[in-house]
Amino acid sequence: MTGRPRTKAELRRATPDDARLLATLHHRCFAQGTPAPWKAEDFLALLAGPVTCALIAQQSPLRPVGLAMAWVAADEAELLTIGVVPEQRRAGIASLLFAAVVDWAGRAGAECLLLEVAADNAGAIGLYRAAGMSVVGQRKNYYRGSQNCIDALVMQLSMSDMSLKRLN
Repeated sequence: MTGRPRTKAELRRATPDDARLLATLHHRCFAQGTPAPWKAEDFLALLAGPVTCALIAQQSPLRPVGLAMAWVAADEAELLTIGVVPEQRRAGIASLLFAAVVDWAGRAGAECLLLEVAADNAGAIGLYRAAGMSVVGQRKNYYRGSQNCIDALVMQLSMSDMSLKRLN
């Protein structure tokens, strides 16, 4: 067997009581890059939305390793954030979170899923392309760090394309 073994993780829906945990996870996931880590208040405000999904990936109740948050407005879903702590990357956790968001968005009535990703984030772009997403736009200097600005790619996934994939 070659490569790193896949890490087992389970997903659970986050609640407003998890706002601090989500902020801590987000900080761990994005401390070294873009986007800037969100605060507990940011998560709490988003969780108050009517059609919002927040997920926590955990290896045990005491070991959260990733998060994802999305919402649906009209017939579009947007993946607001997704991240995995550095020591657990490349173990399938982001794929698990992303698949759960896509499933949730489809059940919530979305016809497409949109997201922004840093143009220099090859790992995430590879994950999204493998899932069938395509680049539909670019936002110049979208992510502003202390040292530089990074463009964002806007990517889209059609839920009808996902339905076709499931049938094949």
